[in-house]
Amino acid sequence: MGKLKESKGLYVAISILLAIAFWLYVRAENDIPVQNVVRGIPIQIMSEDVLEARGLMVSEVNPDTINITFEGSSSVVPRLNRNNVTVTVDVSRITSEGEHDLTYTVNMPTNLNTTGGSGITRTSDVTSITVTVVPLYTREIPIEGTFVGDVAEGYQAGELEITPETVIISGEESAVNQVARAVVEVGGDSLTSTYTGELPITLLDRDGQVIENDQISLSVDTALVILPVEVVKEVPLTVNLIPGGGISQDDIDRYVKVDIQPESITIAGAAEDIEPISEISLGDIDLSQIITTGTFEMPIELANELTNISGVTRATVTVTIQGLETRTLSVSNFELRNVSEGFHAEMVTESIDIQIRGPGDSLDQISPSQILVVGDLTDIISATGRYTVPARVYLNGPSDVGVVGEYNVTVQVTR
Repeated sequence: MGKLKESKGLYVAISILLAIAFWLYVRAENDIPVQNVVRGIPIQIMSEDVLEARGLMVSEVNPDTINITFEGSSSVVPRLNRNNVTVTVDVSRITSEGEHDLTYTVNMPTNLNTTGGSGITRTSDVTSITVTVVPLYTREIPIEGTFVGDVAEGYQAGELEITPETVIISGEESAVNQVARAVVEVGGDSLTSTYTGELPITLLDRDGQVIENDQISLSVDTALVILPVEVVKEVPLTVNLIPGGGISQDDIDRYVKVDIQPESITIAGAAEDIEPISEISLGDIDLSQIITTGTFEMPIELANELTNISGVTRATVTVTIQGLETRTLSVSNFELRNVSEGFHAEMVTESIDIQIRGPGDSLDQISPSQILVVGDLTDIISATGRYTVPARVYLNGPSDVGVVGEYNVTVQVTR
């Protein structure tokens, strides 16, 4: 009796398996039709660039989504959804503003067998799409940059560089006119180097509120922003004193006092440009041209890669000679040099007062005979007449005594 029951259960199991296999075979052979309703498929507008070229734009689409019922192959229809089915409307033939009723196209996924024997049909209660077209309004506005972070101590942020400098916004006139500013915002904490990046462009209204309107399009969505971050450094101003007039290089600190106003300026630049700078030289001052005190206005010049934050472009330099005496000697010992070939030159000046400087006891040892005044006719070429020419003064005396000042003599040139 037990064996009979076991045989009957086995037969039932085999029968069920055969039935399932038969059903799957029949279904595969006949592909039983099924239905699938795909809801809320968004309407996509095609060829908007053609409209824009005509100075038009789409302001409204009605309806903006539709529901489509698909019927057909059970191996395909259930797989259709909003992610792989699209509905498009082509506006390339519209040439005027107003409302236009257009047919739409349903696009099936290419990776599914949706043609041929599958026999898929689709139905919808929407037969056409109404597209409202209005004039396209454009404005070009500058792109502004703001820095909302901070830089590290000893650094400063420079002026933002934005590329492009402007953006063209397009849309309905009422929407475009709401835009007051286009901005990019740079952030960062304790910056120590230049920031470079592509940042989104944000539109703001007159109250500074962000405008989020998908009916406004931008010619570019981002801008390249460079925020220079520079090292700030205070450096002293200096001058280069050229020894002369009885003052040697070793005696400069002893006899010369220099006052520079301002004493220093603040500069900024890249770290590699700032680091080697310990001072800024204003230029040379020849001590032989200063008798007791000389005041000079000298420009403050920087390399192009540096910025003068202080804004002061000139410095006043006062050089005072102290601890030395001066004497004036009348000299009549002359010589002329560099006279052009074929010409003759004679000294018109009979005597000239020469100032010498040095310690008092050394000055007492100098006589006019130790001084030679040489007139230089280098600039008088193939010319005759009377001329004033520069003179160079030579002193044959102690090393701690020198000539100060500039001198000229008058000569007569003949053939």
